[in-house]
Amino acid sequence: MKHNRRATRVNLNALPNPLPNAVQSILHDVEFRFHNPSLKNHKIHLFNLSVSGVGFNKSDGKVWPQTGEHVHGALVFSPGSDREESHEFQARVVRSTSVAVGCAFESPSAELTSAIQKYFAVEMAAIQLHEVPNRVLASDPEGTPHWFHCQQEKVLHELYFIESQGTLVRFHMSFFGHFLEGSVNGPLHHGVLLDEPASDKPHYKGSNLVSPQRNSTVTGDIRWMATRFLEQVQGLNPRLRKQIIQCLQSATQAAA
Repeated sequence: MKHNRRATRVNLNALPNPLPNAVQSILHDVEFRFHNPSLKNHKIHLFNLSVSGVGFNKSDGKVWPQTGEHVHGALVFSPGSDREESHEFQARVVRSTSVAVGCAFESPSAELTSAIQKYFAVEMAAIQLHEVPNRVLASDPEGTPHWFHCQQEKVLHELYFIESQGTLVRFHMSFFGHFLEGSVNGPLHHGVLLDEPASDKPHYKGSNLVSPQRNSTVTGDIRWMATRFLEQVQGLNPRLRKQIIQCLQSATQAAA
């Protein structure tokens, strides 16, 4: 059966807004290191980042630049790991409150822009998902099925779940080769997606198999990545999004 794919124009400047009205949760795996004398080598945990700017929380006892002033520093991705990557930049403070500072990059390098885009690859993939109409999905005795998916080159990204009168029953999702499956009050399964092997039998293009290592460890990084993915799926009911994320974060690891 055919279904229409909703075209989505991606705007990294809006993912997320670099100058929010409120402090958001701290971003993982990236640091902001000032070169300004008053804050030299001080490591700042970011709460917002885009290709156009950065937002961070103020900490007590520091002299912070004021609106209109310039800051010099470096964005460090994967700090402390063998994947650490640092990019120098200059930015102008465009907003300063009692708890937060927002800066706009000035002539950011192509390398910095590329690193930020890579950092948000999970969010960018999630934005591309489109929902398949319910009428073309097989019925399920447990409730109403919902399927969001997209295929980027040979990589399948999808979210499938069953809900009953607005309450989540179970779900599975795949992103960047990871497969997660869970249910309300049930364990969380994790596996690795494998390409469907060549066969003379008919099969759906883009179909995948889950590795026998189905119960490999669900690390905190995988849960965090999955949460980032879910937060950017367009058209997903907010209440169900919250339930899936809660299930994802609170579910125990399935026994091997």
